[in-house]
Amino acid sequence: FRLVSSFRQAAIAGEMSASGAAPEEIGSAIGARHPFPRDKAIRWGRKLGKAGITAAFEAIVETDYETKRGNIKDEAGMHVLLNRLCTIARQGR
Repeated sequence: FRLVSSFRQAAIAGEMSASGAAPEEIGSAIGARHPFPRDKAIRWGRKLGKAGITAAFEAIVETDYETKRGNIKDEAGMHVLLNRLCTIARQGR
């Protein structure tokens, strides 16, 4: 699931950046071969912070659980998830 991977990279990049790691070191840690995805992960990690990334992971896990249990249809679950992630991103401003 690419969405989980993106938030995982942002979490790692944000923590490393806050600890003073060099961008090249962060890129290596998240497997980013080029500066663009590395810098994007750093920006998102800083913007969302630990609380925002935790909230995003919780939203992803909850949606996955509810769709697999059949409590919500896949398409509806994705709509709800995207809405929640957008709200989290706006709060991270």
